Amino acid sequence: MAGHEHEAHPRAEDDALARRLIALFDHPLREQRHRALAALVERGEGAVPALVEALGAEEPRARQGALRALLQIASPQALGALMDYVDAHAAEIGDNRAFAMQAICAATSPHLPQADHLFRWLGRQVQDRDDFVRAYTWAALGRLGDPRARPWLERGLKDKDPFAAEKAAEALLRLDTAPPPTAREVAQRRLSVEEITFGLQATDAPTREIALRELLARVHDEGLDALPHLLRLLSGAHAIGRRSALHALAALKDPRALPALVRLTQPGDAEADVQANALRAIAALQGRIPDESDALASLRRAIPHLLRHVDLFVRAAAVAALGALPSAEAVALLVVAAGDAEAWVRDEATSALLHHPAARLEGSLPELAALTARQLERAQRMLTSSGQPTADARALLGSAERLLGVILAALPDPPQPRHAAAAAPAGWAALAAPAARVRLRGLEVLGALTPSGALLPAPSPRSLQALGAALGAAEREVVLRALGVLERALPQGDASVTQALVEVFYRGDAALALRALPLLERAADPEARKILQRLAMDKHPEIAQRAREALDRLGETIPFMH
Repeated sequence: MAGHEHEAHPRAEDDALARRLIALFDHPLREQRHRALAALVERGEGAVPALVEALGAEEPRARQGALRALLQIASPQALGALMDYVDAHAAEIGDNRAFAMQAICAATSPHLPQADHLFRWLGRQVQDRDDFVRAYTWAALGRLGDPRARPWLERGLKDKDPFAAEKAAEALLRLDTAPPPTAREVAQRRLSVEEITFGLQATDAPTREIALRELLARVHDEGLDALPHLLRLLSGAHAIGRRSALHALAALKDPRALPALVRLTQPGDAEADVQANALRAIAALQGRIPDESDALASLRRAIPHLLRHVDLFVRAAAVAALGALPSAEAVALLVVAAGDAEAWVRDEATSALLHHPAARLEGSLPELAALTARQLERAQRMLTSSGQPTADARALLGSAERLLGVILAALPDPPQPRHAAAAAPAGWAALAAPAARVRLRGLEVLGALTPSGALLPAPSPRSLQALGAALGAAEREVVLRALGVLERALPQGDASVTQALVEVFYRGDAALALRALPLLERAADPEARKILQRLAMDKHPEIAQRAREALDRLGETIPFMH
């Protein structure tokens, strides 16, 4: 017993001395106040209990001095009291709360025993109205080194206060360069299912994102069955919780959720945003929905109504969901949606079409090609009438480009003549588009129709003119693909593109010139022969040799070589 008293006596003396020094924080002379502060900081951890006690003092100078001392001592012992101080003075805007937050930041490290509690507490401060409190909240999250803080810190980059945004950027850099957490640290940081559920109902988006990441991590790492918890949220009265549950179900891609999701899509049974999010979760089940089920039958009945919904978000989500439905009927509806007046719906339709196998898309090739040609024609009319690219014209060109991608995906390997007859009109139409990326897609379609023996329909004079125009494109890839199509499509003795081929030789690209040279030989018209004669004297030896060989085969006089 005497030993314990002997150990307690120095502690009592330390506290008494610290209190006497704290009392000097109210001294009229600044020098005395600074000496007291320095003496307390020098005592270090021994002064912390008295300084924590001083945080409740009535005198503002005593509280401020104690906060300054705790900031310099940076003791984890004081974290609980400092956090309480920030919470208790939430209505106060000024230096003291900022000093408290700085002191918390200074005492923060990844190895704190209360790290998880501190992490959750910091998450409540990210929306504080005091700029300095937010700034040092970002800094403390960086020092804590918990990767779960990333969504908060990414939001902090857009903080309205430049200093706070700078601290968020520094914290993110610190996270990026920190060593990865150990398995034990990850386990210690893991949120419970109850905490995740509360997080999914939080009002701020970063907290919901953290909760979602934790949920997915537990499903992946521990095999947690999250479906029962999410279905409870889905049937609850909390609107944010329902929305979060739908986002989580979209990420989990669990087909067992289909019946509950389909119930939320039924017309009149849910708000528009709930319907839209439920449809997005169904779209995420692509490839996992059984061919036959009561839920699927119910969804098929509801989809036509949802496609006519007044809310654009619901319509777009219904189109996305069609990408997950395993039927030719879904493809037919998507082809119609690909011609929608809204660019967003068109883009969703082309993306959803790409989720279907070629065998299911193949039957819609004529409709897809005709739709592509119509959209290109509309875009061209808009450009002609306005004289400059409009947003609507650009959107139509983008839609046509995506449709050409669907046509490529729909072509079987190898394609047959009937596929070529259906798809070629879209490829030819694309060659006249004012956008290089669309022309390139059109050339990909045309090029895909010939390598395996399928017959590319004989090009019309207008189509050959479009191919010739592509030879003058600035983009090398466009020229290369145009030459590839001409190698297969240019009839023997046809001089339609002879003049256009000259553009290829002016580029100074030997590889392209060597690809174009045989086309001059195929044209075999007087102009082509003259060009070959000039090329026979080209300074590039291989071009000159190939031109001389072509002239020899044509029975032409070979020019004298100097």
